[in-house]
Amino acid sequence: MPSPVSPQEILDNAPSEPRYIRVDACVIAYFGDFLHAFHQGLRKGVTEAPRSFGRTIPSNTASAHSRS
Repeated sequence: MPSPVSPQEILDNAPSEPRYIRVDACVIAYFGDFLHAFHQGLRKGVTEAPRSFGRTIPSNTASAHSRS
């Protein structure tokens, strides 16, 4: 059953001020490590991510220094 509110009405009635999202440094470091590993895999020609990724953290990454 279609909604009685159109997509344009939803956009028109949405709040216009920005919303800020706080992200913990560990989350940012995890995704940085993931993207770095992905990039390294692409450079080596590996198409599949290692299965043990996320269990061990290399000592030269940002996440190793931001433990809380």
